[in-house]
Amino acid sequence: MDKRKFLANYESLVRLKLWADRRLRALGQEEKGKAKGIGIWELDGRRALEFLSVSEPEYHMEQDQEFREILDEINSPKGREQSFLGNLKHCFRLSVAEELCLYLAVLPEMEGIYKKLFSWLNGNPKKTRPTLETAANVMGFNPLLRSTVREEMGERSPFVLYMMEPGWGQDREPFWDRELVLDPKIAEYLLGSQCPDKGLAGVSRTFTPEDQRESLPRSRYYEMLLHACHLCGLDRERESRLRKPVKEQRAVFLWGAMGCGKKELLRQLAAGTGKRILLLEADRVAEERKDLQEALRRGVREAVLTDSLLAVEHYESLKPEMEERFWEEMRFCPDPILVLSSEKPENKQGSEICRIPVHVENPSYEERRKIWGYYMEKYGLPTKEQNRLAAKFLFLPGQIKKAARHYQNSRQVLGEEKASLYESCFAQIRHQLYERATKINSGYTWNQLILPDSQKRLMRHICSQMENQYKVYEEWGFGRTVAYGKGVTVVFAGSPGTGKTMAAQILSKELDLELYKIDLSQMVSKYVGETEKNLASVFYEAELSNAILFFDEADSLFGRRTEVKSSNDRYANLETSYLLQRLEEYEGMTILATNYLKNIDDAFMRRMKYIIQFPFPDKEARTQIWKVTIPEKAPMGQDMDYDFLGERLELSGGSIKNIAVYAAFLAADKGCVIGMKEILEAARYEMQKTGKILLGKDLQQYGYLLEED
Repeated sequence: MDKRKFLANYESLVRLKLWADRRLRALGQEEKGKAKGIGIWELDGRRALEFLSVSEPEYHMEQDQEFREILDEINSPKGREQSFLGNLKHCFRLSVAEELCLYLAVLPEMEGIYKKLFSWLNGNPKKTRPTLETAANVMGFNPLLRSTVREEMGERSPFVLYMMEPGWGQDREPFWDRELVLDPKIAEYLLGSQCPDKGLAGVSRTFTPEDQRESLPRSRYYEMLLHACHLCGLDRERESRLRKPVKEQRAVFLWGAMGCGKKELLRQLAAGTGKRILLLEADRVAEERKDLQEALRRGVREAVLTDSLLAVEHYESLKPEMEERFWEEMRFCPDPILVLSSEKPENKQGSEICRIPVHVENPSYEERRKIWGYYMEKYGLPTKEQNRLAAKFLFLPGQIKKAARHYQNSRQVLGEEKASLYESCFAQIRHQLYERATKINSGYTWNQLILPDSQKRLMRHICSQMENQYKVYEEWGFGRTVAYGKGVTVVFAGSPGTGKTMAAQILSKELDLELYKIDLSQMVSKYVGETEKNLASVFYEAELSNAILFFDEADSLFGRRTEVKSSNDRYANLETSYLLQRLEEYEGMTILATNYLKNIDDAFMRRMKYIIQFPFPDKEARTQIWKVTIPEKAPMGQDMDYDFLGERLELSGGSIKNIAVYAAFLAADKGCVIGMKEILEAARYEMQKTGKILLGKDLQQYGYLLEED
């Protein structure tokens, strides 16, 4: 609190108190001469009159030149800086009558003796504040002034809305019998308190010009926001709307996805204009079960008192019936009004609200890189990952900040070696892919993937393209010449069990990206338009995290389009065409796995950047698969013959994995090591699933192992 300002305000209150005491004493002397009862409250009122500090028996306000001088001094530009009453009158354009009503209403807050005095003058022991009738008598109003006061103090006037307690005048009590009961915030303000409104605690925050703790370099949207604010009257005299609202309200709609940096722009606006910004969070008002209208009213009043811009966040959370009330409460708020929303504003025909939109788009690669650089320097993160993180995670500024802070905390708790910047990034991803897809965690390495060298080279090219997207499209400028199709689309074709899913997992691990296997049962719908809707949802959610989408058995969804012979054919072709469009728009990686490459539509094949064949493994490949499938730490028998298994058992990699796992459980049950006997028993069972019979005579020197059973 400013002590000098507090003392100056107190001095002005004392001077007004002397005037009020003289006038109340004169009015009290008149009341003494009237026939009154002798109730305790009346006696208390008469005793209170004797304690007033003025001894003049006769007093007439119209002859009080000193009173006029006091008001002129309080309401002068210099006086407004020292007197909170003068500032209230100036900010809310109060009349002299309203100003004096405010002062009379605050007297019981200054000294308790005034409650007894007013109850006597009101003629009602329950009314301890001045009624409008008593106030009019104290101020010596004639009939003309009384009619003016009645008009000025209507239910929707600024005086009633912002000065009086909530609900004042709604009990339908006769106008002149209403008590002047101040809102607690106004009473505290008049007595010198400069504390924020307690009614806004927990549902608001303030950005000040000095608040630079988290300020990023100005974004490209700052000038757009500043220009929009000027269009809404940022340079006009702010109090011009308080007594006579304009016909058309102007509001700046700052809209964009959550976390795109709207509040950061408010912080920059506060610093750039030197204006405080009071941000009211509409969604938290609902959480705290507070009345939105009352919160808005308090917000408008606080913005006017502190010469702040008023901003309201989460406008989209307002129900339609609340929007009209919202703008009704905003009618006295000085322009510009700042509205933050995640949805684009609608300019409704015939509306009295002019919405000036400022769309904050998701940051580009270069903007993400700068934001990562800022927070890396701020939190002491390794800067070598700056470009890679900016290209890999299509994060909003808010997500980048949270990821950097999460990593800093993890490093303090887990240590430098265990903390992972990528894990901190994944912790910020919020999507609903799990509703229509299954996340696949990867533990495989390149050594475990047994493929011909040419196919492995293609897979490494895929990783290289994903890693260097930012360099080619952004630094080298190809992004301006390639309008769409920037993503990486891959087809894995081959028989079941040849390693397609494993390869997808390896790419996921190599690129540090999440892998989601799409559940086709959640995609395809018999209802027209539902399949496209489901696909749109999947791609939208994937864009939030740049996840790898893995369509297994892709030919069932990406099948060939057919000649239109019925409405079913037409809608099926529409689904395929829509999927083609979304594949080209998606800038991440999409993997299609199929057992029947020829069944996929030719249009898809032309758009695929990589097609990798997964051949059925030959003898050498099968031998390698056997060796990498069984872990080194597993207890192996001396008779294990990998060359024999690779030569005699013509199986895919998936079948070999099943046999190895089954054999391990057989050995664990027997309490022995994994030997050829357990492997061959598991192989016989695995081959039975496909209708094949493994006989002892087919196993040459190891045939006796099965004949023992």
